[in-house]
Amino acid sequence: MTILGVRYDYDIYHELVRTFEKTGYGSIDPAHPLIDRLKDHLRSNRQYFHILDLVKLQVVFKVDTCRELFGVDPEDIHIGTFFARTYPIDQKRHSLIRAKTLHAAQELFIRKEGHLVQSAIFRQPDATGNAIDVLFQLYIFQNAARPGYVMGLLVLTDLTGMALANTALHYYLGDDMSFFRFPDDALLKEGLMFTKRELEILRMIAQRLESDEIAKKIFLSVNTVNTHRRNILRKSGKNSTHELVIELKEMGLL
Repeated sequence: MTILGVRYDYDIYHELVRTFEKTGYGSIDPAHPLIDRLKDHLRSNRQYFHILDLVKLQVVFKVDTCRELFGVDPEDIHIGTFFARTYPIDQKRHSLIRAKTLHAAQELFIRKEGHLVQSAIFRQPDATGNAIDVLFQLYIFQNAARPGYVMGLLVLTDLTGMALANTALHYYLGDDMSFFRFPDDALLKEGLMFTKRELEILRMIAQRLESDEIAKKIFLSVNTVNTHRRNILRKSGKNSTHELVIELKEMGLL
């Protein structure tokens, strides 16, 4: 199913990784036929990408669709550009997830093998200054031809027009490459599927409120609050809301 523009396979990114691993991603010719082909896809699907050196913390290659989507000139792009542009309501969550990114990259550097995929949604201003939901997908990998180099391929997708509830709760960090794909309903729904009421109760649990205090605040009976708590545990597979709250905070979701 196509959601945005003309759907395409992310194999093109893996082709890019293989094509330039020996020469280094900082030496990519912007006029290379593969880049031209990729930029056509990016424009059709309102996407942007760049490549990072996650050891030196530098952006080593970028394309100019950042100007069309976000009103940012390529020469102004650096490793913190899109973090700094995140709307305040998402800033804390982005900060925590960004810290997990850097930690994951360090772990790969130490292990000298493996790869990871990270996926999350943050609000950003578009080229006209309007707030939009943007899917951040980061493929973290070893440069096979240059041991010790941990690279990141960041793909940003404008999700304007999507009608999904709680998209801010979409989050993934792991080695399943199926999460590095063109966004569809199944991918964007991946994560925590709590209702708005359950999230409201979780936030109050995180504030150390008891069920009777929560009930008074949201005008429910204690029995109803406790039913919500049981449903939250059932969905999460956790043994206690305390355990769940700790995990959600680590993920930047509370």
